[in-house]
Amino acid sequence: ESQLPVVGYRLRYLARTPGEEEEEAVDWIVCEETWPPTVEKAVLKWLEGGREYIFQVLAWNSAGDGTWSDPSEPFLMPIDSFWTGPRAPPTFLSTSPDSIEIQWQMPCHRGADIEVYDILCSEDPEFAEQYTRQLQIAGDATVLTVGGLTPNTVYYFKYRAVNAKGA
Repeated sequence: ESQLPVVGYRLRYLARTPGEEEEEAVDWIVCEETWPPTVEKAVLKWLEGGREYIFQVLAWNSAGDGTWSDPSEPFLMPIDSFWTGPRAPPTFLSTSPDSIEIQWQMPCHRGADIEVYDILCSEDPEFAEQYTRQLQIAGDATVLTVGGLTPNTVYYFKYRAVNAKGA
């Protein structure tokens, strides 16, 4: 029997409070996004910190949908404590596969106007120099589009405001 080629993949998930039994969780949610057969991993930008996720994947082809995979082990999305304090984290809005738009709220400048924002974009969570781009944008801006990104690659960002008093 010959197998038809895979056309794509779908993902579904359960989101629950840590410790909640799978049976107590809300029904499985099927992601609207699909992935081509060449993709081996997906970046999910919408996971909420402090929630536990269980995933399943299915493949489909011209004959229809396959069966859902066995459930993954539960994954606890960490709560990002970097953003505690008076500023909010930036919002990431993807408009194309090779760029991202970053939007943030202007922080309190304590009487010294913000001159520029320094922004780091890296494929490395440690921001090693060989994997990191340094960008700068005017201090009155709160939106930046970063282009030239590689599709299906995880990027990490840091930003800071610079004024006459320093960063």
